[in-house]
Amino acid sequence: MALGADIEFVEGSKAARTFTQKDAANIAVPKKFAPAVGTQLTPAEAAGRIAKLGAFIDWFFGIFAVGLFAGGLIYWAIADDNFERSEMLPFPFVAGAMALFALWFFRRRRGAWPAKLVERARDCQPPGPISVGEDGLTFSGKMYSWASLTMQRVSVIVRNDDTSWDYLINRLTLKGADGPFSLDVFLMRDGQPIVNAVYLKLKPLDMKIR
Repeated sequence: MALGADIEFVEGSKAARTFTQKDAANIAVPKKFAPAVGTQLTPAEAAGRIAKLGAFIDWFFGIFAVGLFAGGLIYWAIADDNFERSEMLPFPFVAGAMALFALWFFRRRRGAWPAKLVERARDCQPPGPISVGEDGLTFSGKMYSWASLTMQRVSVIVRNDDTSWDYLINRLTLKGADGPFSLDVFLMRDGQPIVNAVYLKLKPLDMKIR
């Protein structure tokens, strides 16, 4: 099994560096291995999933902005003409403008994803079922035992809440008998349990689970 010094670690869009015990301690994965089943998608299928989520976000920000502008106009029409009115009036319009900016920003970012997914898929497996079990990783009708695989790179995103943060695995690069390949959460259905399970099987023995 690979040593930690042999594994690269990529946090978001930062440059790759050596995977450390501290990095491993901050990765959010289950404490125990569990079998998982998923599906490798084509870049077009993955882009379609993102587009559906994007449409929901568009509607949310659009309705939110319209509601703020409408609320501001109503308040402008019915509120008493006093100091409090003049102080409060700008806020709905400013918040509405911010919602429209967020709508534009997310649409712009989303427009780049189809090309990104094509690039990310270049070293992934062909579309089809993927499963992880006690004996190994299976895709394209072929099972790769854990002894035949090594982990070369762990890619993560940072997940934050109000009180803490951790790393969420979004891509693993493995090496098997046929050469290196990647498992990418963005290009799989039910991909998070897949990469978590593979990580648990292939992580260096000296790296603890948080």
